[in-house]
Amino acid sequence: MEKISDNSRFYQRLEYFIKSKKIKQRTVAKKLNVSEGAINKWKNGTRFPKDDMRLLELAKALDVNLIDFFPYSQQNKKDIVINELKNNLNSYLNHIPKELIPQNIKIVPITKGYPIAPIDKTPKENKMQSTKSVFIDKRLIKEGYGEKELKAMVMVGDSMSPYLQHDDIAVYYPIKTPLGDGNYVINTPTYGLTVKRLKFASNGNIYLISENKKYNLYGNYDELFTKENLDTLEIYGLVVGRILKS
Repeated sequence: MEKISDNSRFYQRLEYFIKSKKIKQRTVAKKLNVSEGAINKWKNGTRFPKDDMRLLELAKALDVNLIDFFPYSQQNKKDIVINELKNNLNSYLNHIPKELIPQNIKIVPITKGYPIAPIDKTPKENKMQSTKSVFIDKRLIKEGYGEKELKAMVMVGDSMSPYLQHDDIAVYYPIKTPLGDGNYVINTPTYGLTVKRLKFASNGNIYLISENKKYNLYGNYDELFTKENLDTLEIYGLVVGRILKS
């Protein structure tokens, strides 16, 4: 059987795939809910599938990639794939075998922050669970945390600007007990689920601090937690990396 070339046209490729895969023409027609006559017209080049969805169904029926129907060179195909993965990598997370993911890349589940939860409805961590994940380069993670189980959160608002802008991603190591001063993913009645810098005083007080000074309501901090209100502060994890949108 004659092989297709890079310059082969759609109808030539269609005929080749039907023959090479030893799929009966009526089987293809049945899967697409069209007549065998329609398939014949596509094969001889007198007609063309009427819309993109039909083309996608045809590709699925023949177990080929949509771009295989068209005269792209191997380099063209490679460029298309590289560009698609570059722009939409996380969309393909569940379709890429883990053994093909580079060793410096880590898969981390991600959720989204949200501002100001009412004090009587302060969200608990179980409401942060997400089925979505992101790829993260381990080189962006603080030394010593690259192999640990991590989570990520999309920042909402500008209170941590310029450290984290709106829609930037904070990568954090889940803990309940703080590890000293640093940036943490927290939840409070005032700010909701977000990232803040926490400073721990020797008397047990905790200062909550935004990088954006307009949120520092008390000079150099936003809010003070003492033993009277400490139970309203939930610490979810230490920030160990960032993915900046720009």
